[in-house]
Amino acid sequence: MNQGQDQSGSLLADGAMQPRNGFLLRHPLLTPLLFLSGAALFGIASGFTDTLFPVLAFFGVPALPFCISLASVLGLSGILICIIHMVEYFDRYCFKIALYPKSKEHSYVSN
Repeated sequence: MNQGQDQSGSLLADGAMQPRNGFLLRHPLLTPLLFLSGAALFGIASGFTDTLFPVLAFFGVPALPFCISLASVLGLSGILICIIHMVEYFDRYCFKIALYPKSKEHSYVSN
């Protein structure tokens, strides 16, 4: 990337930069923590679905699959956000790889 280019976005297929969400930029660790804690809460709530969600029981909708599916979606989203954040961190700060090394033609000594 160029030194002057803003790195707060992701590259789209056509080469344009997509801006990142402001909440993710300001709180990079809070977002996956919220997703994972929501997954834990819905996982615990799945054991008490009849008492916690009486409106769904009134309409005859089973609340257990709703809680389990919401907990799994939140948990997987939180894990994916953590993995993406770690990959971006390592890519941005840890691994400094030369993208355009000098060609070997110029390094030979002529006799």
